[in-house]
This record gives sequence, C-alpha cells and structure tokens, in this order.
Amino acid sequence: MVSDRDKKALVIGISIVMILTIAGILLLLIERNLFEPATSFELVVFLMAATALLLAIIQGIAIERQIRVIRHGSSRITEAVHALERLAKEEIDLERVIKKDVELDEILIDFLRHHGVKAEQKALDDLRKKLKV
Repeated sequence: MVSDRDKKALVIGISIVMILTIAGILLLLIERNLFEPATSFELVVFLMAATALLLAIIQGIAIERQIRVIRHGSSRITEAVHALERLAKEEIDLERVIKKDVELDEILIDFLRHHGVKAEQKALDDLRKKLKV
C-alpha cells in the first residue's frame, strides 16, 4: 500500500525528470544538427541517464517507506515487550499473594485439626498472634 505522501513524492520526482529530459533533448537538438549520427547517440545516452535518475528517485522513495514501516514495527515490538514485562511483574505479585493465602490456609487447617471448631479462648488468642491480626 502506497501512502499519499509517497505518491506525491513520486509524481513530483517523475515530473521533474520529465521536464529536465524534454529540456535536455531540446537543447541537444538545437545545439547539433538533427541528422548527425553523434546526435542520436547523445540522445540515447541522455535518455539512459534520465531513466537512471528516475529509478534512483523511485528507489529513494521505496527506501524511505521501508524505514517508516520498520520504525513502526519496532515501536510495536517495544510496546509488546513492555506489556510482557508488566504482565510478568503482575504474575510475580499474584504468586506472592497466593503463597500468603496458602500459608494462612495451612495455619487455619492446623488450628482446626488440633482444636476443632469450638476452640478455647486461649487457643484463639494464640491463633490471632500467629496470624498477626
């Protein structure tokens, strides 16, 4: 997909080369006799040079577009890396919370295993101290 900016640059480049080519041909024809063999050779060489210039302009536009695409892709990759780093940090934080919950569950299970549901007040106070509540 070619952007409007690329199309405009290409049209301007082609227009400039065409104007210069026509002007160059006219100058060659005015300066020399029309039917000399050297004139036709010079016209061929001049047209080849104009074509090479046009191809160089097209290549420059293509390279500039490729650079824009690469920069855009690079910024998307950078954003994805940052998102993955945030996700990894969130996973580590969540793992810590889950470990704390598991430790709390183990303390509660151990308490209930030893004291039952109807525990004495002293045992409940000990449990509160363990849980730091």
